[in-house]
Amino acid sequence: MNNVKLIILGLSFITWLFPVANSHARRSMLGASSRNISKAIHMNTRMLRPKFVINSKYAAPIVALHLDKNILTVGDKQGRIHEWNLPTGQRISMQETNAKKVKNHTQFRQQQGARSFTSYQYNIELTSPLTGKTITFSGHTDTVNTIQVSSDKKHLFSGSDDRTVRVWDMATQKEIARLVAMRDGWAVVSPSGFFDGTLDGGLEDRLDALGWEIADRILNLDGFLESYYSPALLGRLLQQKEVPKQQDLPKVAEGFALPPTTVIKPPDTRQSPTLIKVTVNATDQGGGIKEVRLFHNGKRVNTPAAITTGGKTQTHTFTVKAMDGENNFTAVSLSRDKIEGETVHASPFTARLGQEAYPDLHMVAIGINKYKNPYLDLDYAVPDAKGLASYFEVNRNLFDAIHRYELYNRQATKTRIQTTLDLLGTVPAGDTVIIFMSGHGDTLAGEWRFIPYDLTNPTDQNELALKSVSASTLQLLVAKISAHRIFLLIDSCKSGALIDTFGEYDMQQNFAIISRSQGIHIGASTTREQSAGELATLGHGVFTFALLKGLEGDADSNSNGQVSVSEVLAFIRKKMVTLIRENNIPPQRPTTSSRGIDFTLTTNNS
Repeated sequence: MNNVKLIILGLSFITWLFPVANSHARRSMLGASSRNISKAIHMNTRMLRPKFVINSKYAAPIVALHLDKNILTVGDKQGRIHEWNLPTGQRISMQETNAKKVKNHTQFRQQQGARSFTSYQYNIELTSPLTGKTITFSGHTDTVNTIQVSSDKKHLFSGSDDRTVRVWDMATQKEIARLVAMRDGWAVVSPSGFFDGTLDGGLEDRLDALGWEIADRILNLDGFLESYYSPALLGRLLQQKEVPKQQDLPKVAEGFALPPTTVIKPPDTRQSPTLIKVTVNATDQGGGIKEVRLFHNGKRVNTPAAITTGGKTQTHTFTVKAMDGENNFTAVSLSRDKIEGETVHASPFTARLGQEAYPDLHMVAIGINKYKNPYLDLDYAVPDAKGLASYFEVNRNLFDAIHRYELYNRQATKTRIQTTLDLLGTVPAGDTVIIFMSGHGDTLAGEWRFIPYDLTNPTDQNELALKSVSASTLQLLVAKISAHRIFLLIDSCKSGALIDTFGEYDMQQNFAIISRSQGIHIGASTTREQSAGELATLGHGVFTFALLKGLEGDADSNSNGQVSVSEVLAFIRKKMVTLIRENNIPPQRPTTSSRGIDFTLTTNNS
């Protein structure tokens, strides 16, 4: 009987504990055996079993937990206190304290000894409040320091030296999710591989600090974004809501086929100083080759490549126009499950083409106050769009010329919007493009859609599908723009009641994919309704008011007299929280995602 128990215990370790070991767990004999067994089992399918890794520089061991209704408070060994909103799954605050005294914080002190448990081999054993029997939770990869049980006795939360907070189902003892908190960034990851978290900021704030180690490769969590990113993930998991996905996907912790490896050759400048050839080789590692992407100074190259296919390796040769100054190229390949391999870099080179020192600005301003259906009318969409366009007309010292493309009210039809954005395909690579869209937005089958002037009934799914401007259409139009500096801004007000509690989060996923796949910067906000009385004191919508204040200089965090895209996005996130609280405005969630090169939007320097 004891032998049977040992066999069962060994199997449980092989199938779950070691695949999710963090950076503290070392490769033991059992770990090596599990990898060999896993490779043998999946040899034919090429589905290899990974382990979850955390860069230990950016996250600290968890020493204290406190549950109060829908708020989870977490204390770590670096003295930081993090608050998580459980219904949405988002971290809502982080406070720096004294590391040695974090467990003596008032909230945590009240919880010490509230529930006893035994930690053995990083497992948790406690008496079930449901059955009175001892139950075991297996999965942590280092010492468990603290646990809390939810008031409804459905979930257990545990904090460990492995730098995670794990969330467990009390009835099944299965892990639902793990939470990781960095200095400013955070993440929620499910055993299936779906995740939510910070999409921009520095390395210590972003999902680059986390990943899956598989077959001696570490794949950043960021590289799973296009298939596995799911905003409000923790809320969905706790409420047993289905996690939306675009296709049938493998459960990451149980194994997945490897994405391609990529090699980029040094750019060939021999034939022409302005037209460069860049060759990228992608080699199938079992997951197929879905796509190969080349980025020039952070922006995705939109010219199609000449593709040579031979066996497992594809050769993609791009012809790209050089930019005056430094030219940087990166490339990445995606598997059929849209999992990215490692990003590779080519040696940069400098071109001296004698171009103008100042670029042009192409400002697209779209705002709709008056709809064909008066029931949809708004108050601040047009003032917001005009306010931003006027700002750059006055503060134009960074640009040689300003080109304004403005569509207001009845001009903002689907056809006119798409035609206008299509015109930007001829914009030179060195110019700057800002696209601002303000009006109603809605979602259909998980995809965000902008509602133009002539869409009269957004509740009619057929009309919404035919007459709206979808996120995928925006992505295609942005892909055609050659400009390397693109800033997309969306101020979207819901046209009606949300389909479900999590419907408003669909926009986050859509725009995150656009930003990452195209190498652009996005700032977007959505609210359920817009109230004229609540916004009258600001003269603009909350999002646009914060944006304009940031451009006027409030976002200049390093006091150098210049305001960059990254500074504006960081300022918007913080300023909107203050404005909403001070003006008693319905909650709005800004979505920000930065990819590509950071660039200056405005300057006070003469």
